[in-house]
Amino acid sequence: MPSPIQIRPFRRGDRDQLTQLVNAHVTAVVPGVSVSVHTVLSQLERQPGEFITDPWVSDRATLVAEQGGRVQAAAHLLRYYADERAGEHYRDLGELRWFVFWPEAPSGNPWWPDAGPAADALMDRCLAQLDQWGVSRRGADGDLPAPGVYGLPVQWPHVRAAYERLKDLDARVRHRLFEQGKRDGIEELIEEMACRSPRRRYGLQALLQMQRPR
Repeated sequence: MPSPIQIRPFRRGDRDQLTQLVNAHVTAVVPGVSVSVHTVLSQLERQPGEFITDPWVSDRATLVAEQGGRVQAAAHLLRYYADERAGEHYRDLGELRWFVFWPEAPSGNPWWPDAGPAADALMDRCLAQLDQWGVSRRGADGDLPAPGVYGLPVQWPHVRAAYERLKDLDARVRHRLFEQGKRDGIEELIEEMACRSPRRRYGLQALLQMQRPR
């Protein structure tokens, strides 16, 4: 019988397992590239490289799904200020900055359960966190702390599948993913992450313009 799944906040003792999980996804996109434990932990606290948008973040949360002592899935969420402390296009936005999990268990290993159920449970908790924050808009990315890793890379079909599973009617109702007259549901989210309709990314000049006092 599979071990129970526990969804909880990240603990410092998870750092090595989390880094392994992050690097598995980084290497899938950019072979030979990996990041250190320090780099991963630094992103959870703040993103110095995002020196314009990072101060707009009001809340951060890192959640993990643990099963049998193993971190099966992890997610990092951001909440942006709803007032003039954030740029206009980021105000009151809740974002899944990244969401990763082990794609499959080794065949024939009864002690290594499939991570799919843990990922679904974690996704459910992430959406509940956005509900709890009361944000008016939601977004998602795959922006891991490594160069060239963002959006929804084709090398992560398991992550895309996790988002696809949100399209069932029950999930739509529970998480209010589809609002009448608006194109901000999970289908559009998946399209943005797949870069078919790319999320707008501001250049330095545009971001600096947002920072100028009116």
